[in-house]
Amino acid sequence: MHVTALSTVPPADPRFSRCAPERVAELIGMLADAGLTVTSPNISTTHPLARLVTRVAAIYEYERSNAYTASQLAEFSSLADEGPVVFQIGNGPLRNVDGENLQAPGMEVKLPVAADAYRRRYSSISALSQQGLDVDSSVPPVIGAAEAVLRPAGEIERMQRAHATVGHIAAELALGEAPETDDVVAVDRALLTVREKQFLQDVGSLLVPGRKFEMSEALQERAWLHLESVAAAEALAWAIGNAEVPEGRLRAISCEPVAWMMGAPATGNAVVRSLEDILDAFDLNHLVHHSAPDWVGSEGARMAAGWNRALGWALWPKGEWGQSERVI
Repeated sequence: MHVTALSTVPPADPRFSRCAPERVAELIGMLADAGLTVTSPNISTTHPLARLVTRVAAIYEYERSNAYTASQLAEFSSLADEGPVVFQIGNGPLRNVDGENLQAPGMEVKLPVAADAYRRRYSSISALSQQGLDVDSSVPPVIGAAEAVLRPAGEIERMQRAHATVGHIAAELALGEAPETDDVVAVDRALLTVREKQFLQDVGSLLVPGRKFEMSEALQERAWLHLESVAAAEALAWAIGNAEVPEGRLRAISCEPVAWMMGAPATGNAVVRSLEDILDAFDLNHLVHHSAPDWVGSEGARMAAGWNRALGWALWPKGEWGQSERVI
């Protein structure tokens, strides 16, 4: 009997595992055929099992006797202790280490979650509650330390510069002002989403030499949406130590509504933050973004959305920009 273990934790030695995209795609297709929602705009409507499978970082293959049963998956307890892992026996359904069928209705509550991710989320909710700041406790935790892989600082800085420019252009348009043509032309568009590229293209089409700059109300409204890039750039700059921001939106225990206001960040010391610090900030912004509490306000909501998108991308190299909020 063929037994497959799918872990979201990158392997210590890649020689003993594989992570074939086609295998992950095959499993996602299987889940879709079973009636599970495998893709949607955000985590609230995507099935947790589909999100876990999408994040698979290592696949281990084993051969066992034909009499092998789900109850025997307990032999992989040490692998399960490392981080979230699910199993498939033959062509059967995906199961947890206890042998439970995770594709059965209501079994999303049995999905494995990294122990430190659960503790971090519980701590965040508890700290916010003690301060009278309500959030949605049903929002799932972010990834754990063993699952996270911080992208190289150079890659993060490149993305930060691109979104800083997009955010600057959006801010000028929001104020009714014309952006500099050089800014629109200089953006590294290879890093941007289709929506962001289209926004810049539409702005650029209005910057004609000798002609008065005039924009529609619709474009100005879109500019307000792209102000998230200001927050995203700030988050990336903070992660690699190029910026300092209020402690009140980095850790739940220090959280206060007044900290969720956009402003010019102080210059950092260029020392990359620790993985734990980045995960703490990610967890808080993820929770605030998906809860959308009244106390954070519209500006704070924009801030949390940008930080959530940026830190999710920074900690999950497998994903593309904008994908993390659909799977983490």
